[in-house]
Amino acid sequence: MQTLLDAKGEIGDGLRHGFGRETMAVTLLIDVVITGTATARIKGRIAEGEQDVLLLVTKLTTGDGTSTDMTVSGLYRVDVSGMESVLGLVYAWTGGTVTMKTKTVIG
Repeated sequence: MQTLLDAKGEIGDGLRHGFGRETMAVTLLIDVVITGTATARIKGRIAEGEQDVLLLVTKLTTGDGTSTDMTVSGLYRVDVSGMESVLGLVYAWTGGTVTMKTKTVIG
């Protein structure tokens, strides 16, 4: 598992998870823990130096539809086909912390 946000208690970018040029991930599982009130997001890019774009996530624990915002703790899934890397970020925050860990699923 890769940690993108480690008990982050402020608005801003976390760490980048690179997939490498030879092995492109298909699906990314995201374990999010939010204590307090915050909104986490994940961005992806297709190549180094290119623009990061917001990715749609699906909350697996409830089967809700897709969204760019993760506002509650839970397990999420995102399609990262063709992405070179992803970046976790805290988009909105009024208190508490956000932890985001990812696991790559290939195939």
